[in-house]
Amino acid sequence: MGFYREAFAMRKVSATVLVAVVIAVGVTRPTRAGGDEDGVKKELEKVAGSWQLVSVEKDGRKAPDDEVKQLKLTITRTRYTLRRADRVVEEGTVEIDPARKPRGISIYPTRPEGKVQLGIYEWDGDDKLRICFTHPGTAQTRPTEFSTTKGPGHVMQVCKREKAR
Repeated sequence: MGFYREAFAMRKVSATVLVAVVIAVGVTRPTRAGGDEDGVKKELEKVAGSWQLVSVEKDGRKAPDDEVKQLKLTITRTRYTLRRADRVVEEGTVEIDPARKPRGISIYPTRPEGKVQLGIYEWDGDDKLRICFTHPGTAQTRPTEFSTTKGPGHVMQVCKREKAR
């Protein structure tokens, strides 16, 4: 199956990445996620905002740059919205565990409704966010490193914070 035939799946992956970013910004199930509530809230507040996707990779294959440039993630508290060319592609909630090594994230899409996507995230404290997570429909094994290879169905997204206008 060619890369372009997976375009819909990649769009779903991109939406999932945005969700992961939202999770990194502020998931509010800290006791369930294993971190302290104040720490989770503070991390989510810091990650809140608009993020431009700069790269998406699934199973070791990069998505075309022209498709990735159309994807934007917005994180507000525990909610996320992924847009493609200003059209909502995915919405939902996120849950983070900043105490986990690497930091954990669980993405819960509500529009369209889907399965939980387990992942990890890394935020540089400023304008770069990396999220690696399971693709819907694959084995739900949380990644342990920020890379993808053929087979396990992991997706990695890199996002850059948009500057306030």
